Amino acid sequence: MQFKSEKEVLHKKGIAVTAIRLLVLSVFLEYKKAFSLKTLEEELVFSDRSSLFRTLRLFEKKGVLHPILSFDGVKNYAVCKENCQEEMHLDEHAHFKCNYCFQIFCTPIDLSFLSNLEIPYKVDTLQLFINGTCEECNQIAT
Repeated sequence: MQFKSEKEVLHKKGIAVTAIRLLVLSVFLEYKKAFSLKTLEEELVFSDRSSLFRTLRLFEKKGVLHPILSFDGVKNYAVCKENCQEEMHLDEHAHFKCNYCFQIFCTPIDLSFLSNLEIPYKVDTLQLFINGTCEECNQIAT
C-alpha cells in the first residue's frame, strides 16, 4: 500500500482508528512480511490475543490484509495492494517461504501464463508458493 500513514489506510478502508489497529498495521507496514496470529503475538507481547485476532479478521474483511494459508495449515496475513476491496482480494502474486527462517514474503510474479492453461475447471482462487532461501539467509550462508 502506498499510503502516508496508518491512519490514512484505516480511513480509506472505512475502519475506525484505535490504538491496537494502528499498532498492528504499523508492524505489517514496517516489516513488509507475513505474520500469523502467533508471530504477531510474539512481536506485540503486551497486546491481548483476542484483540489481535479480531483486528486481523477485520483487516482481512476490509481488504487491508490478505490471508495466506501455508502447507502446515497456519493462516498468515500480509498487506494487500491498494486495489483490494471489502471481502474481495485482488492480489495477484506468489508467496515465498524461506526454508531457514520460515518467513513468508509476497513476491511479484507474472501470472499471465495461467490464462493460457487449458483446463476444464473454474478457478476461484489460486495460491502459488515458492520455497527457497530468502535474501537475508542467503547472505548469512555465503
